[in-house]
Amino acid sequence: MEKNTASALRTSTDGCKARIKNGVSIYPTQLRNARPQNIQKNTIPLSLRQPQWAEKLSKPTKQLRIACILDDFSHICFSREAEFLQLGATNTLNELENFQPDLLFVESAWQGRDGTWDRKIGQRSQELHDSIEWCRNRDIPTVFWNKEDPVHFATFLNTAALFDFVFTTDIDCIARYKSELGHDNVFLLPFGCQPEIHNPIEEYQRKDAICFAGAYYARYPERMRDFEEFMEKLPPKIPLEIYDRNFGKDHPDYAFPERFDQYIMGTLPANQIGIAYKGYRYALNMNSIKRSQTMFARRVVELLASNTIVISNYSRALRILFGDLIVATDSGSEALKQLEQLSKKPDREERFRLAGLRKVMKEHTYQSRLEYIVSCVTNTDRRSPLPRFCVFSRVETCDEASRVISTFERQRGVEAKLTVVAPSSLEANNLPKCSKQVKIVSLDDVSHQSLSDFAGDDVEWIAAMVPDDHYGPNYLLDIALATRYARDKEVIGKTEYYTYEGGKAIRNSFAAAYKSTGKLAARRSAISKDAADRINAREWISKLEGWQYELPEQFAIDPFNYCQGGNVATHRREVSDVVDDIDLDTGVTLESLLRKAENISVGARETAEIESLDGGELAELFGTGRAQDIHTTTTEDGWTITSDLSDGKHTYIYAPTPVNTTWLRSKCKKRNRLKCHLDADAGLDISFVMEYFDAENNRIDHSILPANRNHTVKLPIEAATAKLGLRILGPGEARINELHFDHIDFSGAPIATARHLIVTNHYPSYDDIYRNGFVHRRVVSYKNAGVNVDVFRLRVKERLSFHEFHGVDVITGGKEDLQRLIENGHYESIIVHFLDPDMWSVLRQFCRNTRIVVWVHGFEIQPWWRRSFNYETKKHLKRAKSASEDRINFWKDIFSNYQDDLHFTFVSRHFANEVMEDYDLPLPASRYSVIHNPIDTELFRYEPKEASQRLRILAIGPYMSRKYANDLSVEAILALRDKPFFSDLEFRIIGDGKLFEETLAPLRGLDNVTIERRFLTQPEIAELHKEYGVFLCPTRWDSQGVSRDEAMSSGLVPVTNAVAAVPEFVDESCGFMAPPEDAAGLAAAIETLYHDPERFLAMSEAAAARVRRQSAAEEVIKKELELFASNSTSTASN
Repeated sequence: MEKNTASALRTSTDGCKARIKNGVSIYPTQLRNARPQNIQKNTIPLSLRQPQWAEKLSKPTKQLRIACILDDFSHICFSREAEFLQLGATNTLNELENFQPDLLFVESAWQGRDGTWDRKIGQRSQELHDSIEWCRNRDIPTVFWNKEDPVHFATFLNTAALFDFVFTTDIDCIARYKSELGHDNVFLLPFGCQPEIHNPIEEYQRKDAICFAGAYYARYPERMRDFEEFMEKLPPKIPLEIYDRNFGKDHPDYAFPERFDQYIMGTLPANQIGIAYKGYRYALNMNSIKRSQTMFARRVVELLASNTIVISNYSRALRILFGDLIVATDSGSEALKQLEQLSKKPDREERFRLAGLRKVMKEHTYQSRLEYIVSCVTNTDRRSPLPRFCVFSRVETCDEASRVISTFERQRGVEAKLTVVAPSSLEANNLPKCSKQVKIVSLDDVSHQSLSDFAGDDVEWIAAMVPDDHYGPNYLLDIALATRYARDKEVIGKTEYYTYEGGKAIRNSFAAAYKSTGKLAARRSAISKDAADRINAREWISKLEGWQYELPEQFAIDPFNYCQGGNVATHRREVSDVVDDIDLDTGVTLESLLRKAENISVGARETAEIESLDGGELAELFGTGRAQDIHTTTTEDGWTITSDLSDGKHTYIYAPTPVNTTWLRSKCKKRNRLKCHLDADAGLDISFVMEYFDAENNRIDHSILPANRNHTVKLPIEAATAKLGLRILGPGEARINELHFDHIDFSGAPIATARHLIVTNHYPSYDDIYRNGFVHRRVVSYKNAGVNVDVFRLRVKERLSFHEFHGVDVITGGKEDLQRLIENGHYESIIVHFLDPDMWSVLRQFCRNTRIVVWVHGFEIQPWWRRSFNYETKKHLKRAKSASEDRINFWKDIFSNYQDDLHFTFVSRHFANEVMEDYDLPLPASRYSVIHNPIDTELFRYEPKEASQRLRILAIGPYMSRKYANDLSVEAILALRDKPFFSDLEFRIIGDGKLFEETLAPLRGLDNVTIERRFLTQPEIAELHKEYGVFLCPTRWDSQGVSRDEAMSSGLVPVTNAVAAVPEFVDESCGFMAPPEDAAGLAAAIETLYHDPERFLAMSEAAAARVRRQSAAEEVIKKELELFASNSTSTASN
C-alpha cells in the first residue's frame, strides 16, 4: 500500500482498494518464532535434551510420574496408565515441588481439577506460566494436547506456544502449528478408549434398540439436520431411546423439539453411563465436526470398545480410521440398509462387532496414546507389546503336525512360539517349513516340571492347539487383546464355540461371551504363566484334548476364529466362512497415520488472489495512539503488539478515524457479508474489532473477531461508518501479519486409504443421485470384489471437502488437492473418467511412474459433428465448434505425446473405432481395451414375463439434451394414437431435465399415458421393470446404452434406434431397432409386439440372456480389475 492509502481509507466515501496479493502463499504463511511473555526460552537444542529425557523416562510407563492439567474425562482415562497428579490452580508450584514429575502434560482443558482452571488454559494464566517455567528450569519436558482442534485451534494456539511438544486431534492442524510455532515438535494424538472402563464385559441385558445419549444443539444446524434424518427413518424400524444430557434444563437452544418427547427417557448420571454404552444393541452418535480427517467424538471409540454397533452421521475421520466398522452416513435409509445387510447372514453382526472391538483394543487405547507421547518426547520407539505366547500341540502323525504348523503360521498380530509334542519316530524333515519359532519334542522330553517352567521364561501366556480343531487367523490375537480389559484373569478362552457336525459348523450356545466362567477347555483357551505354575506339564500335555480349567478367575470371550473338529481338508473353506472374520475395510492403521503426520512439512500453498492489508499498512491505519500497557513496533515482517496487561484483563486500541462502510462493503463477496481473517503470530490473545455507527454517528452494533480464524460478518444495513480496533487480552507479544478480506483455506493434504484412485468430474450424492451413477456402481462392484479405491471429484473452484454416498467416500477439491493426494498416496494405479485439461495438468506429472487407465465415454472426446443434433441455433453451433477445436487439440496432444504412458478403455468396439477414425490414429491393441459398462444382473433380475406385459410400455431417462431422442418417443406414441388397439396399451414415462415439459406437452391429456417428473434410484427402477414388458428408448447416439441393457436384463424388450453402438448390444432376436430418426419404425415395433405375444415372450427371454452373456457385472468387473488391480486381492488399506 502506498503511503497515502491509510489516509484515504479514513476519508474516502467510495472506498479505496487495498493492494491485491497476486498468487501469495497464504497457507502456511511463514515460519515464525513465537515469543511467549514471561517464559525464558530454553536455548539448549532439543536434540541434546532428548537423550537426557530418554534416560529419565526409560522406566516402565506405569512408573512414570506425570503432572497434568486435564478435564475429568481425560484424567479418568489417562490416570490408569501411569502415576498422574492432577494439578490445581491454587497451589500449583507446591504440588509440583512435592511430586517431582517426569513430565508435564496439559490438555486444552475447560475446567481442570475441581473447576479451578476455568478459562485459565486458553488465556495462558500466570499459574500456567509458572508451572511451565518451573518445569523448564528443571529440564522437565512439557506437552500440550489440543483435543479441541480444529474448532478451537485459535483459542489454544497461544497456549501451545509455551510448550516443548504439541499434540493435536486434527492432522490438518499440524502444518499450521509448525508454521505458527516455528518448530517441528507437533504430532497427532486422536482420542482413545480406556479398557478398564470401556470394554465388552457384559453388565446388562442389552435392549434390541438404539440409544442416543447426548444433547440437542440448535447452533449446529447441519448436525441437527442429520439427527432429524435419523429420527425420521430409524424409529419406525428399530426402537430408539434418548438420554438427554440437558434434561430438565430450561434453555431453548438445548431443548429437543416436542415431537421427540416420546423417545426421551430422562438423563443418565455419570455413574450410570454404562447403560448407554452396554445396555443397547446399537448406539447413535452425532458428529458436529464432519470434515476433519482425524478428529471425531471420543464416544465412538468407547462404544466400539463396549462391543456396541455405532450408527453415526458421516465423518471423514471415522471413515479413515475405522472404514466400514461404523455405520457412518448422512442418510437414514442407507443406515437401515447397512444394518439389514449385517443381519442377513448368521452371526455376521456379531463378527462385525468383534472386528470393531479388535480394532480399538489393538490401536486405540490410552495406554498406546501415552506411550506414543513418551516416544515423541524421548525420540525413542516405546510401546508395550501384547503378551507373548507359547503354544503346545500333541500330534501322532506327520499330517497332524503339518496341520498344526500351518494353523500356527496363520496367526496374526502376536509373538508366539510353537512346541509340537510328537512320537520320537516322527520324521521332522517331512514337515512344512515355518517362518515362526517351532520346536518338535517327544513326550519323553517332557518331565514332570510345571507347565510354566516347560513353556520358558520368555512368554506370559500358554495356549494349546489340537490338530483336528480349526483356529482362525485372529484366534491368539483376540485372547491377547482380552488381557487389556480382563486384566486379573488367569484363563481366557471360549465358552461359546462352534463344532463341526454333519458337514457343518454349528454353534453350541449363546449369551455366554464376555462373562466370567467356571470352566474352560484347554484346547480353546490360554492360561497365564503364573497360573500354569500349578499344573504338571506332562499330565497336561497327555490329557490336552479333554483338559478343563476350573480356576477362580476365568473369562469367556467371543465364539469366533475357532471350530472344534473343523480342521478338515475337504470343508476347511466352509468352516472358515462361518467362524472366521468377515471381509471388512477396517480403516487406515494408526501406525501408518502417525507416520504420515510425522512427515507433514510446512510447505507453502498457492491460493487465489486475496485482498488484504499487511501489518505495516494496519500500523499506518491505526496511527500512534496507544492504550496503557500496550506497546507496538513496526518492522518489515509486520506489526508487533506487546502487552503488559495482567491475567484476564483486556483493553482496546482503535484507528483514530472511522472508515466508510462503502469501503467494507466493496470487500463483500455476497451482499453485506464480509469475510475476513486476521493473521497473527502465537503469543498474545488478539481480536479484530469493528464498531458500527449510523449516519448520525450513533453506535448500533459491533463485531469481535479472534485472530487466526475465518469469520463471516453481516454488516448492519444502516451502518454508515465503522471504527476499526484491536481487543487485547492478558500479557504477551505477537506479530500481526495481515488482515485478509476472505477466508483462508487450511485444508491439509487428503489422506489416501486405498491403493487405487478414481478421478472423475462428477459423483452422485444424496441430493443428486444421478451424476455419473455408473462410476459409483463400478466402485461398489470393485469393493464387493475385494478391491477398495479412493474417489476424487475434481472441482477446480471448490475447496477440499468430503461426502459419503451409499458407503463410498468421495473427496472433492481442486487441482492442488488432487496433486497432494497423489503425491502422498503412493497409488499403484489411477483410473480416470471424463479426462479434461484440468485433470491432465495434474495427472501428466505422474503418468511415467503410475499406471493410468483412462475410460473414454463420449462427449469429452467427440468433435462437434458427432453431436450436431444438439445445436439448434447458429450461435449454439458456433460455440460448439470453438469448444470442439479446443477438445480436439487437447486429445491430439495426449495421443501424440503420451500414448505409451496411458491405457485407454472404450465401452464398445464401435466407439473405439469411431474415436480412432476421428483422430486418424490407429491405437496399438496393447494401448486400449474394449470393456462394456457392467450391468447388475442380480439387481435387474430376470423374471419370465406374462404375455399381457407386452401392452405395458415403460420409458425412463433424462431430458437434458436431444441425444436421448425423447421427442421420437412422443412421435411414436402419437402415431399409435389412431390405431384401434391404442387404448389397450399403457405408457409410463418417468424422467427429468430442462426439456421435460416441452417434449412431453403433446402427450398431456392422453388417458393411457402416465407422466412423472422425478428421478428414480436403481432399486426403484428394478422394481418397475417387473411390472412392464417393453422399454421404449430411442437415441441419436450411444456408446452402449446402460439403461436399455438394465431393462433387457430384467426381461423388457427394447425398442430403440440402429445408431452408433446400439447394434453391438441389440439384435433382431431380442429387440427392435428402427432406422435413425424414424419414429414410425418405433411405433411399428410396438404394433408388432401387440399382434405377436409369442414373439414378445421369446424376445424377452433372449434380451435377458444377451445381457448376461455380454455385459454381466460379474464378468465385466473381473476384466476391469485385471486392467488396474491385478495384484490386489484384498481391501488392505495404506
